[in-house]
Amino acid sequence: TAPPALPEVSERDLVAHFTRLAHRNFAVDVGAYPLGSCTMKYNPKVADWAAEHPAFRDLHPSLPAPAAQGVL
Repeated sequence: TAPPALPEVSERDLVAHFTRLAHRNFAVDVGAYPLGSCTMKYNPKVADWAAEHPAFRDLHPSLPAPAAQGVL
């Protein structure tokens, strides 16, 4: 079988074509993405810092609530 006949295009035209296609999709760095607002909340860095603190991080999930009150 013969190889398929491919169109001859310049590299510039090829890059322009795929760039146009890419802009038809949504890109986070181009605009706001409204979906997921119910589950993806803003988490300030201080909240991450507090969640990573050993007093919270090392608590066992099955620890009874009265035993965890000092940490909370």
